[in-house]
Amino acid sequence: MSPNASRFLAFDLLATLVAVVDLEGRVRFANAALEDALGASRRSIHGSRFALAFTDPRLLEGALQGAGRNDFAVLRYDAMLQRAVGDPVPVHVVVAPSDRHGEVIVEMLQQEQQARQEREERLMDQARANKELIRNLAHEIKNPLGGIR
Repeated sequence: MSPNASRFLAFDLLATLVAVVDLEGRVRFANAALEDALGASRRSIHGSRFALAFTDPRLLEGALQGAGRNDFAVLRYDAMLQRAVGDPVPVHVVVAPSDRHGEVIVEMLQQEQQARQEREERLMDQARANKELIRNLAHEIKNPLGGIR
């Protein structure tokens, strides 16, 4: 790990996804939560163009250009984070300049809608499984009763 990256080790304690990138979009640091979300190791993320982790890289590229020109203190937008395996994840992106010139902190919060949708799908799967169990149970009870009659 580079001495520069050791400044950001506290980001590993966060549940939010955090990357520190330079103005050209190259990753200088990625926290553990981002590693998990992308399904990639820190070593493979470090030095890569972070904009390519999104389904529309132009949004982050534009934000980095604005940060380089000091157009804003903080910029927020919604985007889709592309994972190595699986569907893209909707995230709320917060882009802010670091305390050092030429560095930008990109924080991503997974949108609640995705979590809610997955929870509803799980509940529907459980309801289907319960319905099938009750149907099979009713069949098992009904057949022996017919034989007794």
